[in-house]
Amino acid sequence: PAVRTGTLRMSFGMKAEGSNGSYTAEIHTDVPYAHYLEDGTSRMAARPFKEKIIEKAKPKVMQIFSELTK
Repeated sequence: PAVRTGTLRMSFGMKAEGSNGSYTAEIHTDVPYAHYLEDGTSRMAARPFKEKIIEKAKPKVMQIFSELTK
């Protein structure tokens, strides 16, 4: 989606959980309107952004987790 205020863009964070070599990572936002942009509404077409963010972050996340398991 187009950037108006940057609130959504600045709101992304990462959560990670796990132990014993098994980890789960999640990229999340707590902006209340994020799901409307991702999925659309009856009056607005979807403007997906999650997959693009995940693909961009994935190499760095994998690097971090590979260092944890060494």
